[in-house]
Amino acid sequence: VTETRPALVPLTFEIGLRWGEDDSGTTASLWGFEVDDEIVFADDADETETSRASRRWGIEVAHRWWPSSWLCCDGGVALAGAWFVDDDPAGDDVPETLPITVAAGMTAWWTGSLSTSLRVCHLGGQPWLGGEGGSAAATLVDVGLQWRLSAAAEFSFDVSNLLGSREDV
Repeated sequence: VTETRPALVPLTFEIGLRWGEDDSGTTASLWGFEVDDEIVFADDADETETSRASRRWGIEVAHRWWPSSWLCCDGGVALAGAWFVDDDPAGDDVPETLPITVAAGMTAWWTGSLSTSLRVCHLGGQPWLGGEGGSAAATLVDVGLQWRLSAAAEFSFDVSNLLGSREDV
């Protein structure tokens, strides 16, 4: 039996702003945290394992705009970083972390209960363990159809990765 200890979060912070008008709104936040044991995916073993202590930070900005009563447009960008805090020949970058994510979308309400949506999301490349190579960036396109049956029930049909992106995301 091997003893495992939970990853601790000794330092965490987040600060944010929200502002807007009747037809638009923007949010922004800055966040960061440190953990004693980073949890990473061990590809050879096909499982997760604890690793070295790490530090993460990020900034996110999102905006929503209603150009008309039936159309909503939204978008956002997130920048993030993750590093191991100790020196190791394997490298400093925490593997499989996204340095940038950019998303945008539109939702159209055709009736009070029927809407459609289109979303585009770009995922920045990811470094692999050891800092060599990594996954390429990928852009995904999703579409959806939503039908509100009642105040408590909704039917949704979504097609994810509509263009068939083959990147390892």
